[in-house]
Amino acid sequence: MKNPVEGEDMFVKKWRQLDKSVTPFYYRFFSHYIHPDTNIVPEYVSHIFIEPILNPLQYRDFYEDKNVYDKLFPTEYLPQTVFRSIRGCVYDKDYNRLYLTDQLLWRLCCVFERIVVKPTVNSSSGKNVFLFERNKDSFVSLTDGKVTLTIEWLNVNYGGDFIVQECIRQSDFLSQFNPTSVNTLRIHAYRSVKTNEILITNRVLRIGKMGSVIDNAHAGGILLGIKNSQFNNWGCDQWGKRIDKFNGVNFIDNTYVVPSMEKVDSLVKSVVSKIYHHRSIALDIALGANERPYLIEFNLSGFGSWAFQLNTGPAYGEYADEIIDYCRRYRSMNNRIIGNNYTPLL
Repeated sequence: MKNPVEGEDMFVKKWRQLDKSVTPFYYRFFSHYIHPDTNIVPEYVSHIFIEPILNPLQYRDFYEDKNVYDKLFPTEYLPQTVFRSIRGCVYDKDYNRLYLTDQLLWRLCCVFERIVVKPTVNSSSGKNVFLFERNKDSFVSLTDGKVTLTIEWLNVNYGGDFIVQECIRQSDFLSQFNPTSVNTLRIHAYRSVKTNEILITNRVLRIGKMGSVIDNAHAGGILLGIKNSQFNNWGCDQWGKRIDKFNGVNFIDNTYVVPSMEKVDSLVKSVVSKIYHHRSIALDIALGANERPYLIEFNLSGFGSWAFQLNTGPAYGEYADEIIDYCRRYRSMNNRIIGNNYTPLL
């Protein structure tokens, strides 16, 4: 990234309000994918200097524990919970204590064709997410056909914090891009530091590679930008490689429009309205039957600004200036911010 791009001096001046070491690198890099815009945020600036202020570290662990979702949000927003484990104690979907045996495990799960098991804390990039399918009198993993769902297997692999949920049957619209993974809309919502209004700044679709049960780009999937409900006619992988065709789907010669985007946005804003302590939230939304949206998870740290800046626009949209101003003032009044390792501005 040695060739200058018009506007980079303004970019450097803007972002050096938060960190004096900012260079034009991120501006030059992302300008090749989206139009040059001084609101493009250097990824490390977002992670180190902005996130700890917009999303205070001391509250994150509670909100990011997937086992509290059923307490925070209406059940119709979520996939149906079968049972859960919180710090080694097992509970049913309504948080009643269970004393789990393999026989009870089967009785709880056997009413479903497919179930998902995933960690509820310290989880990212689809790590340790397993999809199981009912096979006679047991559940066998579609992630690894050698794994059968048992209490012993759960205890060994999840350390006491996990959730078992019904696997959503995704909409035909999203299934056409990859039927083996639940492909999700990654949506960034920002609660304005000026007005407290919940604003949606970016949307992308995450598509898993054929045969994978997860849609994460780090597992070989791609990202497809969404503008005004319409897909870009190209996507990219985690390295920024442009991809016109994926899983046999031709994006460059076809136009795809997300159905029910108004319902999706309404769900996003309703969820974010209940995450009281945080202002920058990246949500993963699935579409089920009849294009009904479901919250799969949300992220409060390392939300992946790069995913948006490779596809749609600056991660924080047009609100970078108010965020910079807010973070500057906050830091001047709070010399110690938990989780933020920086040298205070002079």
